[in-house]
Order: sequence, then C-alpha cells, then structure tokens
Amino acid sequence: MVAVGVGIDADHFLVARLNRGDWKNVRRCVQHPSLLLRGQAAIFDSGDLWRDQRLLSHLLISGSLVVGIWPLHRYWAFGTAVTMYTHLIADLFSDMQTRAEYMAGQM
Repeated sequence: MVAVGVGIDADHFLVARLNRGDWKNVRRCVQHPSLLLRGQAAIFDSGDLWRDQRLLSHLLISGSLVVGIWPLHRYWAFGTAVTMYTHLIADLFSDMQTRAEYMAGQM
C-alpha cells in the first residue's frame, strides 16, 4: 500500500508535462535524484502544476484503480481506496496549511 500511496504522485509529472509541453521536471529529477526528497517546490516551477489539477488527477486515477482492482480482489481494492483517501486528505491538509501561511504573510 505504501507503493500505491507514494506512486500516485508520479501523475504530477504527467500534469506538468501537459502544462509545460516538455519533460523538464523529469529530466531535472533524473539529473538530481535528491530533489525527490526535498518536496514538490524543488521539482516543479511555478505554474507547472496547479493544486486543482493535482487533486483531480489523483481522484481520477484512484477511482479507476479501485474499480479495476475490485473484481480481482476486494481486500486489495479496499486497501487501495483507504490509502488513496488518506493521501488525498493529506494533500488537502497541506494545501490548507500553505494557504494559511500565505494569508498570514499578507497581514
């Protein structure tokens, strides 16, 4: 389940590719793998990846994955659903924290 929870973030590169028109972010990570440990701000430039795009792609992939696994093995489908739900809640919480920090800086 850890691989699913972490692996879902690979979609960020696909969304950034659609926005930028190139694979700069992937090349950056291949050249400097330590960036993967520093967080998204070290990997993506401003405008490469929007929060709503990231969350929508997570929802689409998560739903498809759970529906695809369900007929094969319900236990793993349920575990995947719980893992993805937890990941989405963590992303939303992180977005709220970022917004709170931004608003505090505006005052």
